Amino acid sequence: MKERSPTLAENHRPLSKAQLSTVFRISKNLRGKSLSQKLDPIGGHCAHSLGDEVDQLVSSSSTARSGLRENDSACYSDIDPSLAKDIAYLKNLMRESVARHPDDSDTGRQQRRLHLLDCLGKFFKAEYSDTTTGRWMTNMAIVGLRDGIIVTMATLMRDAILFQIALGDASEEGGASPGGVSIAAIALGPALNLLGGLAAAVTGTGNRAQFISRTVLGVASIAAILACYETGTLNDFATFFAGQAALSMARDACNFFFPLRDNLRTMPASGAGAAGGLYAMYLWLGEMASNKLAPQAGLGAIPHEFGNETLTARAGERPQFNMGDSLIDSSLFALAEIMDDFTLPAIVKYMENRSYRRTHAGDLSDEAAHREYLHELNEFADELLNTDPTERRRLLEIQNGSIYLREQLRLTVLEANGDLNKDQRQYLSRLTDALTLEGKAQRLQRMREAPVDDFETASRMTALEMELGVYRCDVELDRLKSISLTPHQWAYKQDLENRIEDFEEDYRRLQSSEVSDSEAAEKELLEKRRGLEVMLGHAPLPPLYTLPPISTLLTGERNLPDLTTLDQQIRQSSPELSPHELDALVRETYVHAVQTTFTPFLATPLEQAALESLDEGPALLPSERLAAMATEVDKKRRDDTQGLKISLGFQPSNAGMLREFAAASLITTPAHLLAWTMALAFRESLKPILEEQDETVRMVLEPLIMGFGMFMAYLPMVLMHQEEEQGQPVRRPGATGGIPPIRPVVEEVSADGTSASSNAVTVTVADASDDTESSSDAGSGSGFGSGSRFEPFVN
Repeated sequence: MKERSPTLAENHRPLSKAQLSTVFRISKNLRGKSLSQKLDPIGGHCAHSLGDEVDQLVSSSSTARSGLRENDSACYSDIDPSLAKDIAYLKNLMRESVARHPDDSDTGRQQRRLHLLDCLGKFFKAEYSDTTTGRWMTNMAIVGLRDGIIVTMATLMRDAILFQIALGDASEEGGASPGGVSIAAIALGPALNLLGGLAAAVTGTGNRAQFISRTVLGVASIAAILACYETGTLNDFATFFAGQAALSMARDACNFFFPLRDNLRTMPASGAGAAGGLYAMYLWLGEMASNKLAPQAGLGAIPHEFGNETLTARAGERPQFNMGDSLIDSSLFALAEIMDDFTLPAIVKYMENRSYRRTHAGDLSDEAAHREYLHELNEFADELLNTDPTERRRLLEIQNGSIYLREQLRLTVLEANGDLNKDQRQYLSRLTDALTLEGKAQRLQRMREAPVDDFETASRMTALEMELGVYRCDVELDRLKSISLTPHQWAYKQDLENRIEDFEEDYRRLQSSEVSDSEAAEKELLEKRRGLEVMLGHAPLPPLYTLPPISTLLTGERNLPDLTTLDQQIRQSSPELSPHELDALVRETYVHAVQTTFTPFLATPLEQAALESLDEGPALLPSERLAAMATEVDKKRRDDTQGLKISLGFQPSNAGMLREFAAASLITTPAHLLAWTMALAFRESLKPILEEQDETVRMVLEPLIMGFGMFMAYLPMVLMHQEEEQGQPVRRPGATGGIPPIRPVVEEVSADGTSASSNAVTVTVADASDDTESSSDAGSGSGFGSGSRFEPFVN
């Protein structure tokens, strides 16, 4: 058996005052930074490794913990108080984080067993949809099960009603007129439509879309009924529509208690129109198949040769309800409804996702880049920890330059697609300027290393030096002295010597000048002195421009840790820790420093909101905090851009149930009734023309005409469901910035009663007022130039 290594609880001992004082000596290296970790599902790697190494700190003795707290407070007078709080806060979080990790105890196993009991509920809630295949399989199972049962049963009921109506009509003497039930069924749709419109006007839930839809469907259905009357087909229409009205009401009642729920946010007319065309095609094909496979369903069960004869004259031939044909008819109609419940939301969801990705392209790109950089820098920091300190500076410069180039390419692609906001355009402009200056500095360096043989090369070097702010008159004069010159070039050299003499005289005069009482005049005098000192070689020549760490490009922050020796300084500052504890602290701090320095992390609005929500929860290690933020952001983006997700709901018995039922009764039911009135009446009114055609043509044209009628009614039928209170889920027929700080900012009340933040103020973009395109809209873009950068590590 493998020998167990001693736990940190066994090695732990109270820390002395001197030992804790040493811990806090790293303030100059940690000042202005914040810990972070890679933004991916395993972003808690550091916390888990700490769990393996410091889990015993949770159960360490109260004496040791109290000793640590006493020593912490005793040392605050020796170091920056804010830094002392940060380090003590971090060590406490290391201890507490272990308790939150799952274990293999009896309690943990029991929790996993109980989790299995939720499987059925999760299925109906469509929670097994992490993959596209799983989501569509869940959608198909839920819609197929729900619509298959409800629509099939309602259609069987319709066929039975139609059979009894036809049986009664065939028993009468002479041509039958619409009975009271048929008249009531025809009048039900317009009556409910009128009541719904009045209710919407009273409650204030009406809008232009519902008003137009109600009007169009109401007028069109009445016109279709009048067309049936004029063509003498009103009786046939009334006979069939009575059963269809019963089907619609029964289906809507079942749908109310077992609604489909989806993740749609809008219902655009274009999407509804496209879905209407496909639904009309489903009806056309389904009706043709039903006429061929189930000719004796419903009305068809009454033989046509009965004519005007009574059943009593042929009692021995009394027709029987054909259950087999009605089941086929019901199944085909149910299939059309199932396809409709897939088609409409799928089309709308596709349009929503496309619009969402186009609208949020900049933020989506920023968030993907943040995750990529933080993951990459996490591994890069591990590599640096295993690299000789003398080699680290070169690797850091290479990594920084690589991120600059990748950011420029990413933003250039966004710009080409028209997806850049104002803040990102400002950011891209500064990236480009920095890379341009760095390229010129490298070119000047190469020119300095090569011999200067001609006046043209010397002139180009002078121009570059002036542009980069590293020009010196004496250096240019030395270059000109080493090359052969033409008379004209010689005159330029003489003029340069004269200018140097003038500059020397001006410098001596400025040195002897008295400082004016005016602050502006004093500043101008000092600037002239410094300029002449550099130009004449009396002050050190500024170094050539190099790319600053990309995190400082917009902020101008220069208080950065020395990443070549930071890990050594941390180890030297905390000798009281065990090797395992020290390794965990070094890695957490070093990874944070690398990520903070080289991540161009300005929070998108969604990232900022996720961080604010985390501030309201329990304290987390910086690595856990970043992982939690990434999880929240990914979840929100995944929810917003996820494909169609349909779940099955159950209407609860509560106070709002009556209002929901009234809405369904005055919106969905009249919408269905009016749509079917229009489609069926359109078909029946054209029967006199169709009767002149042969049977094959009629079998194709009759369903096609009804499908076309439903196509015309489909759009207003769907748009009637826009009649909703603002903020409510959309209905359809049958369905209803930067690295965070170690410690959250806490307002503290000072002795004089004023409120002071316990952490640093938010870093804003330096010199934003100098940019004409600086953002004034705090809610737009990804926060570049708008002060939305995450707060730094410490004051």
